[in-house]
Amino acid sequence: MAAPLKEERQQQILDVLQDHRQVTVADLSRRFDVSQVTIRRDLRELADQGVLRRAHGGAVAAAPAPPEPPVIQRMIQAERCKACIGRAAAALVADGDSVFIGNSNHRG
Repeated sequence: MAAPLKEERQQQILDVLQDHRQVTVADLSRRFDVSQVTIRRDLRELADQGVLRRAHGGAVAAAPAPPEPPVIQRMIQAERCKACIGRAAAALVADGDSVFIGNSNHRG
């Protein structure tokens, strides 16, 4: 049986990880009939993509990202934060002071 192409092999590595949560370089090398150097390169590329995490002698499945809060929840939280910042800034300004508000796009 011919060794699978790189893209196919990397997808199959991810499939094995999904089933077993961890893989070893030696096992993958035997499974796909390719060198351990090739497997290490595959694992490095997949780790760079963030789809797995390298471990000594192999890899483990990447921890899934925590779910993002709903947009409404983030908007409410941002509104509260902005209100607090506004109150703190207002406390620093005295009657008769001048204030300049920029867009923070300073490149210096």
